[in-house]
Amino acid sequence: SPKVLLLWRFEEMVKEKYYLFMSQYIGYTLREGTEQQKIPTLTSAATFLRGVPEGEATLLQMICNKLGDPAKKVASAAAHELRKLLDAHPAMQSIVAREVQQLAHRPQ
Repeated sequence: SPKVLLLWRFEEMVKEKYYLFMSQYIGYTLREGTEQQKIPTLTSAATFLRGVPEGEATLLQMICNKLGDPAKKVASAAAHELRKLLDAHPAMQSIVAREVQQLAHRPQ
């Protein structure tokens, strides 16, 4: 029915905006922001990851990348958010471990 098609299109548009927000705002802030900007952005990314399964791989990669941040507070905040994620979703241990392992084996 047209109503169902309209709802599907609306859902698709919301998802597109969410991915745009993740890639542009969160990704940019975690790469280019100051330490004071990165920590709250990490918290937001982890909150999204815990609550919304959309974009799980992207958000997890962004958080894990911050484990190697030169600013120790940011790296510590990333580790803390990963611990909170695993407390909330213990079944994600293997997924998080795989992502951290990939980070550790990346060429410098």
